Amino acid sequence: MYKLNALVYTSATLMVLLTGILSPAKAQTTESQSLDDNSETLESESLGDSSNTFVAQAALEAADENGWYVSLGPSLIFDYPIDIDSDGPVAVTTAPLVPGGPAVVTNIPIDISLDTETGFGINGAVGYRFDDARVELEVAYTNNDVESITVNDLDEISLDGEIESTQFMVTGYYDIPTNSRFSPYIGGGVGIATLTADDIETDIPGLGLVALDDTGTSFVFQVKAGVGYQISRQANIFLGYRLHGIPGQDFEVFDTDFDADTFLVHSLQLGARYEF
Repeated sequence: MYKLNALVYTSATLMVLLTGILSPAKAQTTESQSLDDNSETLESESLGDSSNTFVAQAALEAADENGWYVSLGPSLIFDYPIDIDSDGPVAVTTAPLVPGGPAVVTNIPIDISLDTETGFGINGAVGYRFDDARVELEVAYTNNDVESITVNDLDEISLDGEIESTQFMVTGYYDIPTNSRFSPYIGGGVGIATLTADDIETDIPGLGLVALDDTGTSFVFQVKAGVGYQISRQANIFLGYRLHGIPGQDFEVFDTDFDADTFLVHSLQLGARYEF
């Protein structure tokens, strides 16, 4: 019995000693693993932050550089109306009041309204960047088919023909810094535009043949807004909205001068810019 008690006592003592020895080692191992995990997490976060910082820094450096660039992009030109008014009364010959009688000539003012369909366009430019600001020389072309014509509020008549415009403008931009690859921008410009009414012709009951095939030149203005995305230090793509207005165009109809009211054209443009 004495030997059994001694054996139990000795076993218990050994268990206590082993527990005391292994516990610090286990704690040290756990602490070491925790430190390794924290180190890997911090390293991963540091690499991720460094990568994001590098991308943002590259975009910032590209945006801060001065230099020449070129841009090109197609446009979707939304439909728009054009109102054209005669400078004064127009002599209009109508049918006789009674069969076999003389034709009736009436002097009346003429108001013509053209409605266009959604068309297309293209813009090209050469510019220079000054940090976050840009200035460029731009050439734009737009083309819209004519859908219908209304004369003096008479019934609308469908017809063929098209309205073409070529614009030469000086445009300024401001690129809003965002510390990322995305860069919103706003801009505006002025210039000269030609407007061509091509093969617009129809017969208006009571008025006769209305033919509009003429080109006029006038002032043009525009405002722009959109967002660009920096693909690389030199390449940028952008999606933008453009509003341009053309006032004071002159046309000739019925051998009489007609003045077009100022009309506004809305469009969307997707383009690319390359900086040298």
